[in-house]
Amino acid sequence: MNFFLKIIPRRLITSIRFISIFNRDFGHSRKKNGLCLDPNGLPIPWITYPCFEFLSRLDFSNSTVFEFGSGSSTLWWAKRARAVYSVERENDWYQTIRAQCPSNAKIELCKNELKYAKNILTKNINFDVIVIDGAVRYPCVETALKKIEINGIIILDNSEWYPNACRLLREEGFVQIDFCGFSPINAFTSCTSLFFKNLAALSIFKSQLQWMPIGGKFLKAHDDVTIDKIVKETLFLAD
Repeated sequence: MNFFLKIIPRRLITSIRFISIFNRDFGHSRKKNGLCLDPNGLPIPWITYPCFEFLSRLDFSNSTVFEFGSGSSTLWWAKRARAVYSVERENDWYQTIRAQCPSNAKIELCKNELKYAKNILTKNINFDVIVIDGAVRYPCVETALKKIEINGIIILDNSEWYPNACRLLREEGFVQIDFCGFSPINAFTSCTSLFFKNLAALSIFKSQLQWMPIGGKFLKAHDDVTIDKIVKETLFLAD
């Protein structure tokens, strides 16, 4: 097997592996009724894979989420969060998502862009997570700032298209972390950014001893120990 790997052009090997990882492990090309799906046919947010993997390692079970723009992400959040509120501008898409929403997810139709951005202000609670991935994103950022919890997270998709919105959040004291890469279905890379003011926002991180990224390769690293142990093992092998 190693012989064949040596004579086959590396470009061909990596191309095959890329295709396999994207379609087998991420379900990159899977789509049904407009929803992005993972390899098991379950809804997956239409954000970059690096951001998706990071969010998958956070515990949102006690969080309340608001989405500007509904979709497969609405169903994904509903399985992980205490409650999800979404506002949608397109009627047909609203009807599609509404029909699939569980009891902890509520979606509203709002065709007027001004009212769309202000929909979050009609809620009498603040939110732990606010996702901005729909229409009129800068105005949505403006209203999100008024409804985010002090330890909350704002998620802005396609942030490279919205430098002014990103600047506004940073000027308001938010730290910006960019997750760039491919996202479901798309053949181009993009950026999904997280914004938070306090590190306490990341205290919901779930520690996993042997976590591995999707499509990754497990390796038991010999140097994942103290330097004393590495020296002792090296001396033992030398003997």
